[in-house]
Amino acid sequence: MTDKQWRDIQKRFPDNKVFATRYQCDDEANFNYTNVDAEYGFIGVYAGRTKEEAQKLLEKTKVMRTFPDANIRVMQAVLEYP
Repeated sequence: MTDKQWRDIQKRFPDNKVFATRYQCDDEANFNYTNVDAEYGFIGVYAGRTKEEAQKLLEKTKVMRTFPDANIRVMQAVLEYP
């Protein structure tokens, strides 16, 4: 994912943090995430603290029809030091 693609998606969700896998391509510390398949990249959007908040954002996302495979997951970011 390019920075432009990330920014374009972030514009769709101005009130929520958008994050994505980066495949450890840079010299910065890298993040991995729990509850995902490490074989696949993904784009995530922070959907709130409760299942109800997440469900509302998922419904909004489904109406956009841009992300048809969107789903709700409980995840944690894990900082991996080089």
